Amino acid sequence: MAGKFPHAPDNAERDSLDDGFSAGWGRHFLPAERYVIDCHMHLEGREPWQVKKGLDMLFEALDAHRLDQVIIMDGGPGSIDWFGQVAKTDRRFNFIPWMKPGRDGVDFLKRAHDRGAVGFKLHNHQIWRGNFKPDIWEEPNWQEVFAEAEKLGLPCLWHVTQVEGSGLYSGEGKGKPREFARNAELMERFLKIVDRYKGITFVGAHLLYVGDETLAKLFAEHENLTVDTSCGYFLRFGDVLHEDDFEPARKFAIEWSDRLLFGTDNRTSAAHSNPTCFEAFRCHLRYIKALRLPQEELDRICWQNAQRVFGLAECEGWFKATTRP
Repeated sequence: MAGKFPHAPDNAERDSLDDGFSAGWGRHFLPAERYVIDCHMHLEGREPWQVKKGLDMLFEALDAHRLDQVIIMDGGPGSIDWFGQVAKTDRRFNFIPWMKPGRDGVDFLKRAHDRGAVGFKLHNHQIWRGNFKPDIWEEPNWQEVFAEAEKLGLPCLWHVTQVEGSGLYSGEGKGKPREFARNAELMERFLKIVDRYKGITFVGAHLLYVGDETLAKLFAEHENLTVDTSCGYFLRFGDVLHEDDFEPARKFAIEWSDRLLFGTDNRTSAAHSNPTCFEAFRCHLRYIKALRLPQEELDRICWQNAQRVFGLAECEGWFKATTRP
């Protein structure tokens, strides 16, 4: 592929295919993600039929964007049985339980795994609200959880920090100063666990709320650390990246494409699979596309990394011809 930016691989094929009969046709075509897996979604609805209806609505709207699978992260002791039922009967649906301090332990993790969970989720919000101390995850019962997860080969998606400021561009609202735990301390404790359990792939939610330079340093130091791109990798309709932002962002995404997992933090259900949900998905995908990545790096971020980290089924989507947005 000549030039600074790549084009779709089949462009070059047409130069020689059929003795070059179609050479030059579609010469402007860009690399296109083969599939998309959203590794960070939430769920409303507490009945399998509601979930199924929400999935149908979600995929009906986003099939043309090549959405193939989602990972839902809301399963708890009262829901993982039917989460497992949905996962067995609908290949588009995967789930990880949201394990909470003061409630869950290693027995629940094993039960979730038996039901088909592809990982587990942790969230530090109860720490920064003062309900638990920052060292809660270092207590013996949670060390048992991490040890069992390492044994079972289950990745951990972890919402570690939360920016103490505004995220108005992506609709996040304004964060509040954390009285009981600061970001730096939570990050330090998280990284110690990352290093202690090298057999677990840790997925830091929302790019860990740090910039690319910090992420590059963390990736270099912790081989089992990845992140999902939700909230940070976001570009609203009509917006374009400034050149000063584009060049370093593109360089970072290419260099670390094996550590970035596409995610939206979106919510799905019969009620929440709606135009707002669909546009949020497009805003996240629009940022990835705006980086004009080579085919290999684009596919890693959009689906291959999630498939590898969470051990998901093979993708089965298909192209929609002229319905492709």
